[in-house]
Amino acid sequence: MSRGLSVNHCASCLLHFRLHSCLLIPQGKAHHERYPYPIRIDSEGALIRTLIILAGIGHLCLVAGSVAIPGTLGWREDTAKLKLLTRQVFWTWAGYVWLTHLCFGLVSVFGSRLLLDGSPLAGLVCGFIATWWAARIVIQFTYFDRSARPPGAIYFLAEGALIGFFGGCAGIYGWAAYTNLG
Repeated sequence: MSRGLSVNHCASCLLHFRLHSCLLIPQGKAHHERYPYPIRIDSEGALIRTLIILAGIGHLCLVAGSVAIPGTLGWREDTAKLKLLTRQVFWTWAGYVWLTHLCFGLVSVFGSRLLLDGSPLAGLVCGFIATWWAARIVIQFTYFDRSARPPGAIYFLAEGALIGFFGGCAGIYGWAAYTNLG
């Protein structure tokens, strides 16, 4: 059986040709039978999709910038004082967080339509990302010793930009979760 679109598919299928080709959805059924969650193409959907793509680009910038954090904050020297297992756990967790941010960015840039398709999974993924960043803001203000950050205006501005990014992501993905689940 061929996995492409035939000429007699509904107009909605033709609008989403790339989606169907990428997901290898089999032929033979109408669009709404194969993919019950309609992808939003109204102005609100276009706005939130644009915001998700921009947030995804922000995640990728965060990932690129995060490479400098260990050197800037002296992680190698500080973790060298730890027991071996504790040091290994720390670096493993740091790697998982970095990889999670990378995945948030890639999913947001390349799967933005799927994050807004109205499915329960889309709502839950967006809700997870929103919760991740909301929790990060709470941690920033209730747990981190902010007086221990390196001195200088650049670090103060960087912290402000990061907090703004975290808040923006919590809001954007929270809105997307609400749109999907509401």
